[in-house]
Amino acid sequence: MGSDGLPLSWDFRFRRNLNELEIAEVTRLLDLLEGVRLVTSKLDKRKWKLDPSGLFSCHSLCSHIQNSDKGEAFSPYAQIWKAKTPSKVKIFVWQAMLGKLNTGDTLQRHYPYMCLSPHWCVLCNRAGESGDHILLHCPFSIKLWELLVKEVNSAWVIPEGCF
Repeated sequence: MGSDGLPLSWDFRFRRNLNELEIAEVTRLLDLLEGVRLVTSKLDKRKWKLDPSGLFSCHSLCSHIQNSDKGEAFSPYAQIWKAKTPSKVKIFVWQAMLGKLNTGDTLQRHYPYMCLSPHWCVLCNRAGESGDHILLHCPFSIKLWELLVKEVNSAWVIPEGCF
């Protein structure tokens, strides 16, 4: 209970309205957090468990990924950065993997007061512009993928997201 006698609740104070997929993800997160009780008498502090100092570092995250027992079939580091492709292709793929492409949804997140409405896909004008949509789910992109898959005599199922 808070100092006012009301039960404590999670308040994320999102800077923009969430889309349907994000609402579903937040709902799952709130379900996971339902059993977590906050202790108001203790100072809230973040701690990165992968580094003894408790501070986040890219080095500790990369070390953890490389040393994980899962034995990933797809290692983004080896597959992307060691590939024999132009640097700009590597950077584009890396940004797509991290969800950092300069698409309408990313720009709206970084500049919530910028008027990007409607932020339709530049290829199909049917859906919101996002990395996953432009690269995978746009009807225009799907046709390109179908041609490519047909050209190499292969089968492919469109994934939910880029990575």
